[in-house]
Amino acid sequence: MIEKKQFFPFGIGTWRMGGASQPDYSRDNQWVEIINRAIQGGINVIDTAEMYGAGHSEELVGRAVETNNRKNLFIITKAWPSSYGNLRDALNRSLRRMKTDYVDLYLLHWPDENHDLPELIKDLLDLKDDGLARYVGVSNFGLELLSLSYSLSSGQIYANQIELNVSRQSQFNEIREFSEEKGILPIAYSPLNRNRMPENHKMRDNIKKSGLSVSAYSLLYTISLGAYPVPKFSTVEHLEDLLSAYKKYEKGNVRMF
Repeated sequence: MIEKKQFFPFGIGTWRMGGASQPDYSRDNQWVEIINRAIQGGINVIDTAEMYGAGHSEELVGRAVETNNRKNLFIITKAWPSSYGNLRDALNRSLRRMKTDYVDLYLLHWPDENHDLPELIKDLLDLKDDGLARYVGVSNFGLELLSLSYSLSSGQIYANQIELNVSRQSQFNEIREFSEEKGILPIAYSPLNRNRMPENHKMRDNIKKSGLSVSAYSLLYTISLGAYPVPKFSTVEHLEDLLSAYKKYEKGNVRMF
């Protein structure tokens, strides 16, 4: 079983692999190839959710998982608020789609005031106790809700997934100190800034000076902040570009600031 210190420096996200809110089967083989190539490149963290492609993204993850060593992978999925009334059934559906009998990390996808947070945390911990999820956590939680969740779970909140990139840092700044103090892993979604140049002029200059693509710079910038990014790769070439950029960063050949 891999732990945080054994994670590859970034994972792979699957939003819009196999569809957005509805399934899209048109690129299935390409998406599975990208996931497999990422694993072959050393990436061992895969992030998905039951909402992605109405479950089809999880099915694509399942296709990749069955051709690789499951024990070498750390799989994250998330429950959509419509499933909060019965997390056990939702997780079991996700497990069937991914062809695995456990998930490494199970997250509440969004806060939802229509459901009682103490009960949700209890349900998460029950799934953890039963071995269906090795770890549990939350996503898109600000400091107040993150702190409350941590307390309700007796310190068992493993991670909080938030949007973080060269253009979006406010929520990370809000939770950063608390997360470091409590050992909560900040997982960054959309870390490539959707390959869009940020509006901040100083950041634009830094990107141009680096000689990197916008997405590569944003990924490395997110890593440098101390968060764990889970970017989506649109093509194998995109994946290779980011792997190459990280190697330069690791060798100290990329100036971030």
